[in-house]
Amino acid sequence: MENKFYSIFTNIGKAKLANSAALGQKLNISTIKIGDGGDDNGAETAPKEGDKDIVRERWEGSINGLHKHPKNDKWLVTETVIPDEIGNFYITEFGLYDEEGDLIVIGKYPKTYKPTLDEGSGTSSYIKVILEIANTEVVQLKVDPAVVLASREYVDQQLGIHKQTMNPHPQYALQIEHLSNLPFYPEIINKDHRPGQSHIKIQQNQYNRMISN
Repeated sequence: MENKFYSIFTNIGKAKLANSAALGQKLNISTIKIGDGGDDNGAETAPKEGDKDIVRERWEGSINGLHKHPKNDKWLVTETVIPDEIGNFYITEFGLYDEEGDLIVIGKYPKTYKPTLDEGSGTSSYIKVILEIANTEVVQLKVDPAVVLASREYVDQQLGIHKQTMNPHPQYALQIEHLSNLPFYPEIINKDHRPGQSHIKIQQNQYNRMISN
């Protein structure tokens, strides 16, 4: 059965991918464009290898993440979050572009309406694209971290890794068990805040702790 929704490398994309692999360089994918196929109500498109741009752009932004698929090391996954304040258009197409502005990948997307907050149902949209590449190491993500949003899936993954790490905060000293069990010493209080007037004040519960150590 033919895939109704798909993504393909353009001729430019394939040429740049092959050139990067031959020279041992990286193909830097940086941005994504979202379009409606040239119709306000969203029109289907037919992406072709010879395309140099999507039909009609409705939004352009940074790609949020790029990583290998956990179940197939020949698949490369790109993730993009469209903020909730962006919208009032249909999504039927997308394109991935490199840092030089060339269309590397073009795709056909299931017709989806992107609302805004003003419409009373604003929500962030998550665009996930899976690419099949012989050598996934050739492609890398190049973006400005200051303008990138993290997807919820990415955040959940990072929190999971954080919780499983034995020492997730190496900049802080670890609590050492034998230091936490040091004997208790009474607090010295200078009631009048003058030299020679200090005295030791021991509460009953402090005394009990002292004699139990």
